[in-house]
Amino acid sequence: MAHKKTLNWIPPGHETQYKNWIKKLEKSKRFRHAREQNKKNGSPTFEEWWERIGPSSYRLKAYMDFRAFHEKQKHDFTHLFYLKGFNEGCFRFFGINCCECCGEIIEDEQNPTAYEMFCEFEDEELKKLKQQTVH
Repeated sequence: MAHKKTLNWIPPGHETQYKNWIKKLEKSKRFRHAREQNKKNGSPTFEEWWERIGPSSYRLKAYMDFRAFHEKQKHDFTHLFYLKGFNEGCFRFFGINCCECCGEIIEDEQNPTAYEMFCEFEDEELKKLKQQTVH
């Protein structure tokens, strides 16, 4: 069950930190060369890869925290653990199947009820955000 509309789980400070890091990397000849090579080969640039995969690593981490809490288990992995897994071609974590192109959670075979509850929580939070108006 893929869940399309989700909350942005990336903390604002992380997004800013990432953008600043990219600005610094862009000064590197090696980084610019790698970007050009990726474009020539039809491969995604680092920025494109991050935009596609990065948010999913944060959402997967948030979901795993949620599931661990409900299962009364410990979960110490960060979003970087999942991001590294995606980068290495791993798209299955603890019974959770993720999309190979974007890392989005497809289903949780191990605890589907927890994933349904998580999606309901997200839907409720999205409704609250839509109801807020700027004055």
